[in-house]
Amino acid sequence: MDIFQAMTPFLLASIGGLYTEYSGTTNVAIEGYMTMSAFLFITIYKITGSYFLGITLALILIILLSFIHSYLTVKLKANSIITGLAVNMGFFGLISTIEFKLFNTKGVIFLERTTRLDSSWLIVVALILPLLTMFIINKTRYGLRLRIRGISKKTLMYSNINPDFYRISAVIVSGILAGLGGIFLAMELRSFIPNISAGRGWISLVIIYLGRKHPIGIFFGCLIFSITQIFSNFSQKMAIPSDIILAFPYILTLVALILTSRTKVKKDSL
Repeated sequence: MDIFQAMTPFLLASIGGLYTEYSGTTNVAIEGYMTMSAFLFITIYKITGSYFLGITLALILIILLSFIHSYLTVKLKANSIITGLAVNMGFFGLISTIEFKLFNTKGVIFLERTTRLDSSWLIVVALILPLLTMFIINKTRYGLRLRIRGISKKTLMYSNINPDFYRISAVIVSGILAGLGGIFLAMELRSFIPNISAGRGWISLVIIYLGRKHPIGIFFGCLIFSITQIFSNFSQKMAIPSDIILAFPYILTLVALILTSRTKVKKDSL
């Protein structure tokens, strides 16, 4: 069960990022969405005392924020990397401000010790997500048009289809799934702590490329990172430094990217 718990935030965030990759862009704001959603969930839950409202309102706000983010990028033609980094930095600043106003702290927000949060359903959602994404991408009209949007915007325009809808919707889907990943982390900890995502948003981008931008490949990429994360927790009792264990997936990703690029060069030369 520990391996599935470790995989869940990685799966949710990286599959979400895969949708934006299919649309032809990279969502570098995943880290910010995870942190903001965790903060919103804990804050709303602490104020209202409602598990359902905490999840629902947090996701509604994430949808609104991701729409604004995508609108700036798609409609106003802002650079996606710059807007993504701006979202990350803006969210962290906004969280600190709201946290201080509401709870007079910029640190940890605890829930009551008796609070019980059921996060098992998110584990199930995360495990089903790769197969569901394969179906959506390969078997539905939306998936087909999303992939076409990533290849050629003009193809959709010539077919009298609004191409901006698919890129905006991809960013929103990415925000929702990353948000669920952040909510899961908050549920597991029963609190919000600064930098709760601990780089998982950035790692999810690595996993997307490690998995060759394929849902099943991403699943195994998440599995590798989760195993090394769990193994590193026990490495303090071993002679192997934990830093080396944590670096292994990145080394593997680098090798995979090199092999991928070489394969592409050979195909292009044929």
